[in-house]
Amino acid sequence: MESTDFLNDFISEIYKHVGILSFDIGTSTLEACKMFKAKKREERRHYKENQNVTKIREAFKIKNEVEM
Repeated sequence: MESTDFLNDFISEIYKHVGILSFDIGTSTLEACKMFKAKKREERRHYKENQNVTKIREAFKIKNEVEM
């Protein structure tokens, strides 16, 4: 009985973490996990791009300050 409660709690935590309730009704757990993984990968890519843009802006800012 105790292990069943643990299993249900564990699955509930996975569902909460993945946000499976925000997907369509017919979405399986595997599909939801794949979508979650793709979303996180996209967020990391955008974060890295934003860091690169910040570095480039800083480089141009320093260059402009030197020229003035």
